[in-house]
Amino acid sequence: MLHTVGNVINDFLFGRTWDEADPKWKWLLSLAEEGIKHVGVSGPVNFLPFLRFLPKYQRVFKYLMDGKIATHEYYQQIIDEHDANKTDDIIGAYLQEAKSNPDLYTMNQLYHLLGDLFGASLDTSTILIRWFLLMMALEPEVQDTLRAEITSTSSTSDRVTLDDISDMPYLAACLNETHRLRTIVTLGIPHANRTDTQLGGYLIPKGTMVIPFLYAIHMNEACHADPHRFDPTRFTGDKIPAQFIPYQV
Repeated sequence: MLHTVGNVINDFLFGRTWDEADPKWKWLLSLAEEGIKHVGVSGPVNFLPFLRFLPKYQRVFKYLMDGKIATHEYYQQIIDEHDANKTDDIIGAYLQEAKSNPDLYTMNQLYHLLGDLFGASLDTSTILIRWFLLMMALEPEVQDTLRAEITSTSSTSDRVTLDDISDMPYLAACLNETHRLRTIVTLGIPHANRTDTQLGGYLIPKGTMVIPFLYAIHMNEACHADPHRFDPTRFTGDKIPAQFIPYQV
């Protein structure tokens, strides 16, 4: 599954795919996996900055920086091999925009954009699909309803395409409910408030690190009745809860 999801992302970003046994593809996967394991080091360092001087943390940061440099070099190879007339992927669209505004659309910015999109989408998308399949196995009635929707939508074709998504609201509801119940990203990316802020009777001084606890929002009974129950109807019709934040605030 990881390879299949990865190639969907690869086609979207780079306009190409890799064989499962391709050494470069295996290298990208291993780098992404190890990067996720090591990136957690930023948590303690954010709160105790002096930790960055300890050998353990310096080794981790060196690994991450070396991996970034190697990845950016490989992205440049992909860009060099990219079809200049192909603009239906991220690289092509970005390079097209860069022609009219090269000062904004720099190559360094493109490297980081590709890295962010690849790193943030590969694991999260794969994990979501795995949870979704498990939910369907545990909820046969939901599965039957969804199958009926997919069958009726694709009755004139041998497969479902992205053009059919707008005609499958129950599929979207099932995916959203999977997101809510099995919050893929439990803690959001750290932010900082730009001004002194009052919240719930507490003063949050300007510049305070704020980390959204997304799981708590999705499991809040005041926002979601019986929050531990899988119920796609929470997201059908106009019933889209405002307290639904699948990835980030």
